[in-house]
Amino acid sequence: MVVAKKNPQQIAKTIGQEIKQRTISDISGRLGNFLSNSTNSLLSVVPAQFRSFLPFIASELDIQAPTVENIQDRLTGKTKQSEIESAEITQVPSIESGNRLPKEKQILGNRGQYEIEDCLGARGKGIFYQAVQLLNRQPIIIKQYELPNDQHYTFQRISGIELADGRSQDFRLIIPWEAIVDQEYCYLVFADNLYNSPNLSSYLQETGAMSSIEVYGVLNQVLQSLQFLHGQKFRLPSGLESLKTPHGNLSLDSLLISYNLQGFLIYLCDLSLWEHQIIESDLNNLDFWLQQDLKDLGKICCYLLAGNDQVNCENEQEWSMGVEPNLQKFILQLIHGKFNNAEVARHNLPNLNFLLENNYLLHNQNKLQQEPLKKPKKLIFWMIIGVFSAACVGGLIWFLTKDISQKNTANKSIDSVKKISGIPLGNFIYTSEGKPNGIWYHITEKNLLIGKKSLNNKLRELSPKLQLKSVPLINSDPVSMLKTGAANFAVSSLINIDQNPELGYQEFAYDGLVIFIASSKKGRDKSLPIALNGKISLTQLQQIYTGKITNWQELGGPQLPIKLYIPSSNEAIINFKQRVLKTPELINNFERLISRQKGNNFIQEDSLQVATSLSSTKLMRAVIQDFENENPPIGSIGFDSLSKVYGECSVYPLALFDNNNDPVSPLIQKDGKPVTPQQIDLCNDKGNYAPNITAFTSQRYPLAYPLSVIYLRDNRQEPIGEKFAEILKTTQVQCLLSETGLIPLRKLDIATCNSYQ
Repeated sequence: MVVAKKNPQQIAKTIGQEIKQRTISDISGRLGNFLSNSTNSLLSVVPAQFRSFLPFIASELDIQAPTVENIQDRLTGKTKQSEIESAEITQVPSIESGNRLPKEKQILGNRGQYEIEDCLGARGKGIFYQAVQLLNRQPIIIKQYELPNDQHYTFQRISGIELADGRSQDFRLIIPWEAIVDQEYCYLVFADNLYNSPNLSSYLQETGAMSSIEVYGVLNQVLQSLQFLHGQKFRLPSGLESLKTPHGNLSLDSLLISYNLQGFLIYLCDLSLWEHQIIESDLNNLDFWLQQDLKDLGKICCYLLAGNDQVNCENEQEWSMGVEPNLQKFILQLIHGKFNNAEVARHNLPNLNFLLENNYLLHNQNKLQQEPLKKPKKLIFWMIIGVFSAACVGGLIWFLTKDISQKNTANKSIDSVKKISGIPLGNFIYTSEGKPNGIWYHITEKNLLIGKKSLNNKLRELSPKLQLKSVPLINSDPVSMLKTGAANFAVSSLINIDQNPELGYQEFAYDGLVIFIASSKKGRDKSLPIALNGKISLTQLQQIYTGKITNWQELGGPQLPIKLYIPSSNEAIINFKQRVLKTPELINNFERLISRQKGNNFIQEDSLQVATSLSSTKLMRAVIQDFENENPPIGSIGFDSLSKVYGECSVYPLALFDNNNDPVSPLIQKDGKPVTPQQIDLCNDKGNYAPNITAFTSQRYPLAYPLSVIYLRDNRQEPIGEKFAEILKTTQVQCLLSETGLIPLRKLDIATCNSYQ
């Protein structure tokens, strides 16, 4: 056999590169553990109930963490054991010493050889240890399982997941680095110390109940992780692929909390996949298990708010005292299985900005009452210690980065289009409901901006590289067009993600249906808005648009027959069916009224019992003319998108309510008071009212809905949909969208918007 000779220089170069790579890896690992454990050590001095103040202190000090590149030349010496031990170790029951692995025991795996240093405790079905990888002394965690021999093979083949397309994304899932099996035990190796973080069960034992704002943080993070877990395609170590993966083991014990200067992060660990060897093919009803994750999350939030896991979460009186009502309602919906999947649940999570603006997310009253008021000196002492600890952490980071220029803190949103990078080059196609009735066509093509410009032309000015062509929706179904490649992305309010986990979407604005009748001057005889007190219920709307109520007198109004109008926008009709009618029976009755108008074969006496379809301008004009007609007057009613109706003072948009909820108007006075027909004349009082932004962004207005950019989550395609959404969410374009009549994602500063003109 002839062996080819290798170039000595090439060999030396290869060895040098390997040494360099391992050195950088070693430095990175030591840096991460050093900073993490130094922070944990300092934070451990602060009582947990005061740690939530640290993000605000850090924000005021503008503290930023260094990168590896910033300080790798300053980090020398060997990492001490005290630096890699977690500052907080979960207290666990005693473990039989015979089952524990002895110190210095070595375990051989496919990725390296490991040595046990210390037993840390028990979690789930195993015992976990502090260990090191012998090659580079990198600290790791090893978890030991004692399983029957016939389960060893399966354990090694299913313990761990990775994205099937090879991407690497961090959604706070603690995934084993490798699984090892020997003659006695099975092991999982975790490549960092996160698995040694305290779980929420130990958090409750230490601190008691969480506040509403803390539970909101837990909810948002865990739903994001579950959305990723439920919606992505994963590959197991065996090579098998799974499209939907439930956690299957969600509890206070399997959610870990890690504090940092920005608050806390929640990590998911101990998936049933390796804790119980349950794979997708073992599940009779996969959707049941996906929803069970959401139910379990609801109960976890209930326990966090109550301060213990002994409460009956179905009895809200046991845990809801002092809890923000919108948050309480959402948690109950989780517990009762009202959401089909994590993406739908996260989409319905109450808007944080709304809750904060209205001062709803306060600490629970019952928790405040439990604070040790008898010992104010001790309380002040611990607060001083907490602030001092945060200052120490800040000083440490400042010392390590004192001669490095500070980067600007990342904004919550990019302010201008020119700061968007990575916009794909080329010609792309997107779809939305077409002219002349589509809302996106109305928003982009009509000259609605200041200076009589269209949004399309303005976007071309702001981003000349953006080459987009619009094609109309087919059958109001953006999903099929995306899947077939007929469009690169879609703009729509119709998102069907329940059956399409491969879809991604980003909301960029809000709109909603408004129900309107003819406006009239205050005090005028037979004024419909005044007679109805400016409001109508969804139940009454159902009865009107299915032909059960035909005269306003039946609702306490004047003796006026009701005539029905509907917009000629398919998107608006679908939203009306979904949000008002809801049931198949009511939708069928509604569609019969539409078909009568299309057939044009009804008799004159029955002409009012028809839903007449008109374009937006003609629809509003018809409602006004019917009421002004004296022979005889007719009390017509119609609906359309707020963005098309706002600014037309001749029609009055009614406040809406459902069940026992208070009426919510789509409009609000500038002083924050509700718009009522007794106080506001829409034509004479222009400038004194505006769209009720908070009601739409929080979706308290019953017929509010978001507009979204929808795209396939496929990293093989150019991310044009994601980039277009980024453009629409910049402050600059949010200002433009508000000029068109849409509701922006957040309240905008007038001076800021004027600066873009």
